[in-house]
Amino acid sequence: MTCNMPFTDEQMAWCYSACDVTLGIGMSEGFGYPIFESLACGTPCIHGADHGGAAEHMPEDMLVKPVHVRIEGVYNSVRPVHDYRDWYQKLYLMPKKTGGSLLPAYLDWNALWPSWKEWLLKGVSDAS
Repeated sequence: MTCNMPFTDEQMAWCYSACDVTLGIGMSEGFGYPIFESLACGTPCIHGADHGGAAEHMPEDMLVKPVHVRIEGVYNSVRPVHDYRDWYQKLYLMPKKTGGSLLPAYLDWNALWPSWKEWLLKGVSDAS
């Protein structure tokens, strides 16, 4: 049996919370929502360092340094190359979950909303 309906926010939060760790293995993803949804649910996420938009917002102990880069595609995109053993070591050394959000404080919605609200209201008043 397959489910074609999307999960609700509550179901997604439950799924992330049920994990011990998530892996953000994407290449050159900008700001990957699953990475930060996982952290918001208190589940650590291991991600490649020095590449993509997420790395600059993550704790150093959750980042895996690339060992090489490769050039791919007609636009010569630079992509990181990791050693799988480095990912395993991060998994092995990852501290146990203690509960609560792992997001950086400035990305917590309670801290983020006031600046978003100001930005939204300014856009509305400028459009008037």
